[in-house]
Amino acid sequence: MDILTQKKMLGKHELKNPVTGVAINLRMFARCDGMVADSHRKMYEEYGNSGMGMVVTDAMNVNPECQSFRTTLGCWSDDQIPGLSELAGLIKKNGTKAIVQIAHRGAHCFGGKKLSEAPLVRLLDVQQDFIDAAVRIQKAGFDGVEVHCVHVFLLSQILSPITNDITWKYNGSVEKRAQYVVEIIKGIREKCGDDFIVGCRLGCNEPDIQTSIKLAQMFEEAGVEYISVSTGVDERVEQGNMDDTFDLGIEVPEGWPYTKRVLGAWQIKQNVNIPVIAADGVKNAEIARDILEKGYADFVGIGRARMADPNWYNKIVKGEEPVYCFHCPVCFWLFDETRCPARRKLAKMAEESK
Repeated sequence: MDILTQKKMLGKHELKNPVTGVAINLRMFARCDGMVADSHRKMYEEYGNSGMGMVVTDAMNVNPECQSFRTTLGCWSDDQIPGLSELAGLIKKNGTKAIVQIAHRGAHCFGGKKLSEAPLVRLLDVQQDFIDAAVRIQKAGFDGVEVHCVHVFLLSQILSPITNDITWKYNGSVEKRAQYVVEIIKGIREKCGDDFIVGCRLGCNEPDIQTSIKLAQMFEEAGVEYISVSTGVDERVEQGNMDDTFDLGIEVPEGWPYTKRVLGAWQIKQNVNIPVIAADGVKNAEIARDILEKGYADFVGIGRARMADPNWYNKIVKGEEPVYCFHCPVCFWLFDETRCPARRKLAKMAEESK
């Protein structure tokens, strides 16, 4: 049996396969009020037809103050629940599990550049914002949430000794920095129950792989059911550089065939008892199968590949060739999907087949 079609357990949920659509921030669809638009409905309908076992939405802001930095879908108001419910139904219609990534954009949303400049009461309020957002998402019919702790967003800033300059409770040892997120996870668990999936997107360099392993273990103990691995804070990341040239605190073995993020996922997987998702560079069936068959991860995460061809998974399991991502230096999907060369190729192929 093809490993890409095998069912997998995630907490109490059975997923129809081990392929996950990881979050991609679609800024060109954003509205200042965080409400669902027709463009979202079209995109999330594609997600529901993707064939993948689970799909994680783009990061949704847990507080409207984040919209001043970067607008996206929101989950901070009960008024947003009906629209979110529509999206949940679109994703789940063919048996795909639907997860919302919940996020706060960072200290700059408070009006300063450093965590120490953020009002104490606001940092404490944001913990409740995450918990309240998860409750709304559950009411909307989603299967779970993924707590966003990567890419220099607020939780990543608190977890990293590079950016955490707080002078009170959540600063110092890795345990103290992690406690802020642990309290969010436990709060979600208490309010949403054991049938609700709680995952975490975690960097493999906070500031090194050893610390990230410790964080993953603490989050597992707090109630997280999976870890999706990406990158955290790096001085160069803070400057907007998101390439894969970083050391990431990981020593790469000779002959390692994949990216450092996939290596980080494997190293975390060896130290936790919950599933780990490896994403980054999983662009074809051969790579996806190899990562799963060799046990580097429990699930593979697909990002740009499914944005290039929404039927990527359906095609590869049938032995068909999808239209592959062109790996443009800056992904057009972040701003204007109509300029995506892969989607243009798909449209041309569809026109020629008529």
